[in-house]
Amino acid sequence: MKTAYSYVRFSTPEQEMGDSERRQLALAQSYCTKSGLCLSETAFADRGVSAFHGKHREHGALGRLLKHIQPGEVLLIEDCDRWSREDPLDALARLREEVRRGIEVVFLRTGVRVSNDNFSDPQSCILISSVLCLVTPKTKREPSGLRPAGMPAKLLLQPGKPCV
Repeated sequence: MKTAYSYVRFSTPEQEMGDSERRQLALAQSYCTKSGLCLSETAFADRGVSAFHGKHREHGALGRLLKHIQPGEVLLIEDCDRWSREDPLDALARLREEVRRGIEVVFLRTGVRVSNDNFSDPQSCILISSVLCLVTPKTKREPSGLRPAGMPAKLLLQPGKPCV
């Protein structure tokens, strides 16, 4: 039975009070049950760590996990934005490095499984690239915040004006 490792990340300390960690772990557990994988009890979580500059990979739990995980094992991540919020091409290159060394990465929300066998498959590439590109606009806004406190999101979307 293959071993799978769950990676949990959320960006702000305030999210620790919410449901983020439980939700991510539950997705990993459910996937392992359905797929016949053994979920490792070793925890890898970056709590209150942004993926904007890659610190989670360089100095955080994701970096420790990537050093720990062995070829043939599976890395479970809720979604692409947990992997990275860096430039999409950089994030894709780092994903390619991991799958080339024999790690299978599963993005649980979309169900996309990425391995060395399918990394060059057009369907996988397009799907992963699209999702990584979608998180970039949000990432670029991160340092200045998403919107003024108390402003409803719908006010940011106005006909004929760019989305902020």
